[in-house]
Amino acid sequence: MVLQNISSNLIKTVNNVCIRQNEWNNSKCVQRLYMALPRLTPQEVTAVLQANEYTKEFNGQSSVKYYDSNQLASNSPIEDTRSEAQCLFTKGKSSTARTLAVAMSGAVAAVAHIDGPHLHVAGVGDCQAVLGVLSENDGWSAKLMTVEHNTDNRAEVERILAEHPSNEKSTVIKMERLLGQLAPLRSLGDFRYKWKKEVLKEVVVPYFGEAAIPPNYHTPPYLTAKPEVKYHRLTPRDKFLIIASDGLWDLMSPLQAVRLVGEHMSGKVTLNPLRLPRKNMKLSEINKMLLQRKEGLKKKPHDSNAATHLLRNALGGTEYGIDHVKLSQLLTLPREVVRIFRDDITITVVYMDSEFLRHCPP
Repeated sequence: MVLQNISSNLIKTVNNVCIRQNEWNNSKCVQRLYMALPRLTPQEVTAVLQANEYTKEFNGQSSVKYYDSNQLASNSPIEDTRSEAQCLFTKGKSSTARTLAVAMSGAVAAVAHIDGPHLHVAGVGDCQAVLGVLSENDGWSAKLMTVEHNTDNRAEVERILAEHPSNEKSTVIKMERLLGQLAPLRSLGDFRYKWKKEVLKEVVVPYFGEAAIPPNYHTPPYLTAKPEVKYHRLTPRDKFLIIASDGLWDLMSPLQAVRLVGEHMSGKVTLNPLRLPRKNMKLSEINKMLLQRKEGLKKKPHDSNAATHLLRNALGGTEYGIDHVKLSQLLTLPREVVRIFRDDITITVVYMDSEFLRHCPP
């Protein structure tokens, strides 16, 4: 027993030495990598960040005024997608192998449906949607409209464990992943975690081999695409909804994102001429708008698109402001290593019309 403890401690000590040596070597490698990266000018950084930005305005009476959107790829090709009520219909036939390959891949999603004051958000996986709410004292709060389906969600883990025999408890969730492989615990597609083993052997194995069947695959389905849906009745204090893939949430919290968009709203008004939102406004109301505009000059943003503003701050933000060197480095990483440092990022910021919400019927 004593020998076992000694050998165990010795192994731990040796492992710690190896880990520290590897960390030191990795640190040196990272430093060399950063030193070798090309340095982008501020104009070049802005061009990269703004390359995929998009804004759409809505005319007429609606609870939605407009939305800003942007994407920054990490994977090649980018694995994220964004859509405004669009469906893709494929024509013609494709090969069985190609069709299976597409179906074997998976996707997480967050979808928002806004009808007047009624907001429904459906989430599958680890995308998140958060509502930016302005309090009476002009402070921002974040109301989460999605639930993350990963191992950080204990209720989700318990749900999956309860659906399988107790003798699979150590293999269903392993290394914080489903069957030791998949990080999100719900997803669209990924049928190799859903189909019966006999079907996988008959249909998939001939094309992709035995490795296509996950380890310890005994009582499928292990995965579901069923979304969790949340409802919220919008009020004039609900100013915007941020929908983003996990690439953003890996870098900032929902509250940080809401505060950044809130500050961007205040500063953005200074980028355009003053326009009164409605006729017959009182002088006190106009004076309040002018004071808000004066305050916004202190927060005048570099980007007119809020999604781009979030991207810039997620990659280069520090407690002292934007670090241009850090931002340049993260935008010029080689394709082979960029995925280690950041994931694909897709962001949509939907702005609500407070006046419409103030007067709309229930």
